[in-house]
Order: sequence, then structure tokens, then C-alpha cells
Amino acid sequence: MGSAVPNRGQAGKVTDAAQRSQSPSSPGSDQSQAFQADVETALPGLRAFLRRERLYHVSAGDLQAAEVSTTELVDDVLAEAWRRRSQRPPSLSFHAWLVSLAVDVIRRRVERARRRRAARQLVVPLERAKPQWDEGDDPYLRPLSDDLVTLADLVPNPESPVPDDVLESAEVQRRLMRLLDLLPRRWRQTFVLFALECLSIREIASIQSRAEEGVERDIDRARDFLAAHIEDEYEELLAGRVTRDSRPGAGEA
Repeated sequence: MGSAVPNRGQAGKVTDAAQRSQSPSSPGSDQSQAFQADVETALPGLRAFLRRERLYHVSAGDLQAAEVSTTELVDDVLAEAWRRRSQRPPSLSFHAWLVSLAVDVIRRRVERARRRRAARQLVVPLERAKPQWDEGDDPYLRPLSDDLVTLADLVPNPESPVPDDVLESAEVQRRLMRLLDLLPRRWRQTFVLFALECLSIREIASIQSRAEEGVERDIDRARDFLAAHIEDEYEELLAGRVTRDSRPGAGEA
């Protein structure tokens, strides 16, 4: 009897379960080990994507914060990936394929949540919406604390250089995520896949089942929208810094 694949977190959970149904000497055993290796490499990026997208849908009111956790979404995607491992399109990298499955998993979760809300509304009056987060708790600061993306990375603007300490500040990161959330949903998804997940135009077109020209148009529109708003964001943030730094005694030790 061959040795079992070590259980190393969520990647191991999926492949261990699959391996129990196979003979250790079968080709499927080698396949499960290769799958686990690919997942372990892609897992940090997948988790960051799902964390960001879950937060977006919670903030938009599509999901309740208690309905699903990031870990549950990751588990759903990995289980789906294992079931459909033979159907992975050759045009998609492993990361792009996992992202495509993640998009589908989230879409189904949102649809189920909407059906549940619609069913409840047939029985009880719609209550006033309540905040998903405790008052004073900004959700955009926590999930992005370990995978920051700078504004300069997304919409380069060499004519308006901004100090690195401003770009890397939590305040700028928070504003960036809020700007992204103002985009129409398709523009946002396309831009996130392109700018944050580093997928190619061809991969995004495959995931969204549409022409590459449409993907490029959405990216251009999103860039134009962000560029038009970012200058105001910079000016407001920098004006606040000037105000604080110009106070009497602000520069004294």
C-alpha cells in the first residue's frame, strides 16, 4: 500500500477525500497529488480574491455577513475544481481557472440568497435594512491589510506623482476599494480580474463568455472612471495632510 497524501490545509482536504476512493497505485493517485500541488501554489491568491469579493457582495447587500465565510467559499471552489478537473479549458492557467470557478460559486451563492430573501418577503414585511458591520468598523481595512494594491498600480498617472507613503496608506487603500465598488458590476468584475488578478484579456473573455473587444472596452471605461475620481481623492487626502501638518507645533519634537 502506498502512503497517503499529507493533509496540508484546504488543498489536502479535497485531495485526501478523492484519494480514499482510489487505489494508491492508480493514475488517479498521482493526479490527486499533482492537483494538490497546484492548489497549494494558487491558494493564497484564491483566498484573497474570494475575501475581496465576499466583502463586496456583503457591502452591496447581496449576501449577509453570517451567510458564508471566506473559508466556506474556498472549500466550495476547491471541491468544484476537483470534480471538474478534467474539464479545465486549455486556454486558462490554473489560477485563472480557479478564479472562473470562484466567480461561478459566488454567483450561485448570491442567487440563492436572493431567492431566500424573496421567499421571506412573501411572508413577512420587509424590515429596514441594518448595517452589516458594527458602527465605526470599516470592513475595508481588515481584509486588505495583507494584500494591498496601490492606486499607481491600477491607474498609473506619471503626470501627478504621489508620495509612496500616501499610496501605501490604509486610507488610500480604503478609498480605492470604495471607488471600485462604484463601478457598474460588469466593469468592476472585468477590471478586478484584469488589474488585481492579472488575468489576460483572452482569459477574462473566456470566463465571461464574451468577445475580447467587449472586455477591453470595459477595462478602458473602468480606467477612465477611476482616473476621473482618483485625482479628487488625492487632492482631498493631501489637503487633509497639509492641514494637519500646518498646525502650530505640528513639526516640533
